[in-house]
Amino acid sequence: MKKTLLSITLLASTLVNAQMPDGIDSSYGVNGYAIITPSVNGIQAGSYSIGINDNVLGIGTTGGSNNNIYAIKWDKDGKPVNGFGTSGLSMYDPKLGADDHGISIVELPNGKALVAGTTDGNSNRDVLLMRLNTDGSIDNTFGNNGYITYDVKVDDYISEMKVVNNLIYIGGHNKVNGTITDAFIICTKMDGSLEQSFGSMGMRLLDPNNGDKETLSKLMVAPSGSIYIIGKTQGQKSKQFLCKLKKDGIIDTSFADKGFFQYTEAGSTVFRDVIYDGAGSLFLCGSYDLNNDDLGFLMKLDTNGVMSTSFGSGNGKVVLNLGAGQSQIFFDMMLLDNKDIFIAGAHRNNGNPFNGLTVLYKKDGTLNTDYEQKGYKIAALPQNYLQMYYTTVLKQQNGQLVLGGVVADPNTQAAFSCRLKKYKPASVINTGIRDNSVTLYPNPTSGAIMLNKNASEVESFLIYDASGAIIENLKHINKYTFSNTTANGLYYIRVSTTKGVSTKTLILNR
Repeated sequence: MKKTLLSITLLASTLVNAQMPDGIDSSYGVNGYAIITPSVNGIQAGSYSIGINDNVLGIGTTGGSNNNIYAIKWDKDGKPVNGFGTSGLSMYDPKLGADDHGISIVELPNGKALVAGTTDGNSNRDVLLMRLNTDGSIDNTFGNNGYITYDVKVDDYISEMKVVNNLIYIGGHNKVNGTITDAFIICTKMDGSLEQSFGSMGMRLLDPNNGDKETLSKLMVAPSGSIYIIGKTQGQKSKQFLCKLKKDGIIDTSFADKGFFQYTEAGSTVFRDVIYDGAGSLFLCGSYDLNNDDLGFLMKLDTNGVMSTSFGSGNGKVVLNLGAGQSQIFFDMMLLDNKDIFIAGAHRNNGNPFNGLTVLYKKDGTLNTDYEQKGYKIAALPQNYLQMYYTTVLKQQNGQLVLGGVVADPNTQAAFSCRLKKYKPASVINTGIRDNSVTLYPNPTSGAIMLNKNASEVESFLIYDASGAIIENLKHINKYTFSNTTANGLYYIRVSTTKGVSTKTLILNR
């Protein structure tokens, strides 16, 4: 009996110490959401980043006949930074009359920010790099009056920028006469000048299947300096790829098949994010189409680019399928401190508008059902908006997660961010405080039990069987009824309240 109780105590402590995300933090923004509408003509989905002092920055493109760039800056609690632009919003039109697109934003240690995008100001579309002052104005000391353009090959489209070790990496793909050609990476110094030691004088083209068409979705720079790129190659058969480059931009041919891991589940398979766990494993997330429904998936590869046989059902991949008519799209992910993987994306039911979707996987690929009792959460729509989806998940210094994305009403779209609370019982469990006032009745019970507490006082309610296995993990309840299929016998009830923790034994006897 002592061994069983000890295992229960350790297990419960482990669950709480994971500090998994919880519901929306209402102290952030207004009632939990920070929302800004840059243009009455709507926006194209942008991206977000965490800056110094846990500021949240957003970047994107306005809709309408002439696209411009917008930048947003909220403070750590989701309030617009009044010293940035107008009430936290700044607009840019680098090439007057041209279509300009904002894709990535990174705040620098001095408070200035780099913005990567594209501009159609010349006869073709070029890569654009701008630097902003702390107040959101263009820093005219950078490049040519605040910006630099790069012409890789005819029309250039970019997907992401990373700033690592005083180098700027910009990834995208080209089009020639409207047809996709090659994916590319540009590497520059902090002043925007090309890093000559990278690739071919600062640029690297990627062509995994000679003559095929390649696009680039995202890039990641590992602590070792290795660069991982995900994208799509289109030829006789479309495939998603993960490519590994050495820090000098040369393809690492020891990885997967001559530097490229290629995969397809269906013609619509899309890799959307890649992360490294620091212990030699890579994770890829995305979605693919099955009978007109999008299914979100998570894959694990080892350091050599081989799918892990210890992940999921042994095939290196897990899939979230919530049933016919429902679509799940994974956009972005974050590795938590306990190595769980938190995913942000979108969910749609029977063709209805999208809602935000968050999913939590354990490191072995199983859903962490301690999160929202099932491992995933479909978000409620804020205010009067009819649609929302998450594009980005970020982490502030205290460990709280911030989600960024897009919301829409019948008239336009807006950029938004929100913050998740942490799962809280750790504060009382780790101090060893007990709540001796908890009572549970009747005991024995024929099925229904009650607590002498208000539901709002009960932070968690866990039921273990005699072996120490969790059979229920609930929150904010003060009554419970066992299922008719639950066997008679001894059970342990661990209740965490706002005052402390109490563990009770219970006999179920119908």
